[in-house]
Amino acid sequence: MKVKEIHNEFMLLAQQMGMKSVRAILPEELDRLINLEAIEYVKDVFSRKGNRELDGISDNVIRLSELSSLHTSIKLEAEQGDIMFGTGYKIELNNYATPMFYTSVYSFKGDKSYRCRLIDLDLVSETMNDYHSKSIVICYKTESNIEVIATFEIDKFLVNYIKYPTPISITTDTTNELSDIAMKEVIKRAVNTYNAISNNNSYEKVSNELSKL
Repeated sequence: MKVKEIHNEFMLLAQQMGMKSVRAILPEELDRLINLEAIEYVKDVFSRKGNRELDGISDNVIRLSELSSLHTSIKLEAEQGDIMFGTGYKIELNNYATPMFYTSVYSFKGDKSYRCRLIDLDLVSETMNDYHSKSIVICYKTESNIEVIATFEIDKFLVNYIKYPTPISITTDTTNELSDIAMKEVIKRAVNTYNAISNNNSYEKVSNELSKL
């Protein structure tokens, strides 16, 4: 949906629900509210997927058709160096869209590919020492990247993830990647949130509450 369409639908739905104060909301505040609800929508859709571990880390297949427009695949050359657990590899995505949920990581050596076992940082030592759960490729997340421990040299990585939706902006006429159906749900959520915040009170309260989001 275009930004003006998003704004118009929000205003129409809010007025249909009897929210007179909605006329006072600034376009920039409406952008911020929609952007926050878009992120919450993605979180909720992802959390509904079965067979999933914390923060999207899983060895199982996840059905992500609802978020396909946000799915991103990045192929990177592997560079060996110092990591938290000795020598390994770092996967840095600073120059790419920010990951929201990782779905899979693959390593490549020649024409062979290996799926990385992506686990939480606090499980790395236990996994490395557990014969039954040990993998030839272990990946774990740090605050800024993914680090990789492997029993062989790696040439390349393929990282698949769900990125954050592009923030909409009425000023620059920038919209996000979500489908029209998804955006209608986001707008409904935004209207409900606005209603809870404003509680039919003054514009000043609404503005102050929105600035805290």
